[in-house]
Amino acid sequence: MRASLALAAILGLVSSALATDYNVEVGPNSQLVFDPPFVHAKKGDIVRFHFNPKAHSVTQSSFDTPCTKAGNVFDTDLQPVTPEQAAQGQKPSKEFFVADETKPLWFYCKQVGHCGKGMVFAINPPDTGNTFDAFKARAIQQGNSTAPPPSSTGSILSVDVGPTGQLVFQPPFVQAKKGDIVRFKFHPKAHSVTQSNFNTPCTNANLFDTQLQPVTPDQDAQGQNPTMDFFVGDDSKPLWFYCKQTGHCGKGMVFAINPPASGNTFDAFKALAIQQGGSNTTVTAKLCESVDNNGSPLRAETPDQPQKGLVTCLYDAARTCTYNIADGSFDSGGSICPTAVPGQGGLQQAPAGQFCALSDNVSSALVAENLGSSNVVCQYKGAGVCTYSLSGSKQTGNNECPSALKTNPSSSGSKLVTGALGENDSDSSSNYSTLIRNSYIIIGLLAAVILGLLGVTVSMLVGRRGKGAKYSRVTVPPSFKGFEESESMTHSQRYSDA
Repeated sequence: MRASLALAAILGLVSSALATDYNVEVGPNSQLVFDPPFVHAKKGDIVRFHFNPKAHSVTQSSFDTPCTKAGNVFDTDLQPVTPEQAAQGQKPSKEFFVADETKPLWFYCKQVGHCGKGMVFAINPPDTGNTFDAFKARAIQQGNSTAPPPSSTGSILSVDVGPTGQLVFQPPFVQAKKGDIVRFKFHPKAHSVTQSNFNTPCTNANLFDTQLQPVTPDQDAQGQNPTMDFFVGDDSKPLWFYCKQTGHCGKGMVFAINPPASGNTFDAFKALAIQQGGSNTTVTAKLCESVDNNGSPLRAETPDQPQKGLVTCLYDAARTCTYNIADGSFDSGGSICPTAVPGQGGLQQAPAGQFCALSDNVSSALVAENLGSSNVVCQYKGAGVCTYSLSGSKQTGNNECPSALKTNPSSSGSKLVTGALGENDSDSSSNYSTLIRNSYIIIGLLAAVILGLLGVTVSMLVGRRGKGAKYSRVTVPPSFKGFEESESMTHSQRYSDA
C-alpha cells in the first residue's frame, strides 16, 4: 500500500514537472486583446492570466455564443488594475488548469463592449472549421448586436460560398427577417464572408468577418465543408458582404442581405465591386461612349479585331459591345450597349507594324512605330509607349507592353526610318558617332599599355642595384604585382630588411 502511494506521489511529481505554464496578458498596453490570443495546451498545463489596466475579466463561453457566459464555468470577474500597480509589477493574476485537451475552450472579456470589439481568447482552437478567427468574427458580430442571441424560432437560410469553383455566392442575396440565421457553407479553395458597405464593396468594415476558410476538394467531396452562421439582428436595412480573397471581389463575388429592389440594388452593388475591386479602371473614352445605356462606366476600349474591322467597348453592365471601325455602327452586344460609337467615320485602322507587335498585352492596337539608332519605340492605345533594344528585348514600359518585338531590326538588315513618334538619326550621323566612340576606345587601350610598360621598367631598374645594396620596396600598380621582385635579385637581396 505504501509502495503504491509512493509511486503515485512520484508520478504526480513527474507530471507536475512536465507540465507547462502559459502566460497570457489581458489588455496589455490599453489594447482590447489577449496576448497571445490563443494557446495549444496539454492536460495538466496551466494558463496564467495577467491583468492590465483598467478592468478586464476572463470568462468562459462557447463557440456559438462567444459573448455569453456558459453557465457555472470559469470566470475571474472584472479585475480592476491601476496604472501605478501595473508600473510597479503588482498586476493581479489568475490561473486556469487544463483538465481536458481533447476539445477547444472559449473565453471573452465581459467588460461592457469589449467582446464586441474582438477581445476573446481560446485554448486548443482547431485549424479548420470552428477556428479562432471564426470565433472572434462571431464575437464581433454578436457583441455589436442589440438583438438577443439566435433562437430556434428563426429560419435558417443556406448560402454556398464558391460552389463548383465559381466566384459567386449562391444565392447572391437573401431576404431575411430579424432572428433568422444565414448559414454560409464554404467550398474550395479558400473564401471568406466579410462585411462591407454599399459605397466601398471591397473594403472590410471591421464587423462580421469569417476570415479565409481553406477547404480541400476531398473535404468538399465528403461533405466536410466548414460553415459559419450570421445572426440577423436587424431587418430594417440592407447588409453587404464580399469575399476578401485576392481578386475575388473585383470579379463580382459579393453577397447581400435584404437589398432594395430600386436605388442601391444588389446589381448596383456588384457593379460597384467590379469597378472598385477589379483590375480594370475607368478609362477616358476616345472611341467608345463613356457610359452604356444603363449608365455604367466604360472600362476598356480596344480595337482588338483589326482584321475584322471592329472596335470593342467594355462596360460594367453591358459588358462587351463591338462596333464597325469604318463608320462606328453597332455590330454586336446586349440591349444596353450604346447604339453607336461617337467617332463615326473617324476611326482608323492600326498601322501594320514592321517590328512592333500589332497589339499589346491588353489587346489594344499599335498606334505608331519608330526605329532609332539604339532602340525601337512602339506606342499602343492601352500600354502607351514601350521601348525595345535592337535585339528585340524590352527596355522600358508597363506590364501591358509586349515582352519583345515581333521582328528584330538587328537581324532584319533594316535601315533607320522616320517614325510617327519623331525624327531619328540619319545613316551618316550614326556612322560618325560610331567612329568617334571607337576612336576613344583605341586611345584608352594605348594609354593603358604605355602605363603598364612604364611600371615594368621602373621595377626592373630597382631590382638591378649592385650587390650588397639594401632592398627597397617599390609600390607598383596591382596589375603588375608579378614584377615587384626582379629575377636578377639575389635571395639575400629579396629578403634583407632596409
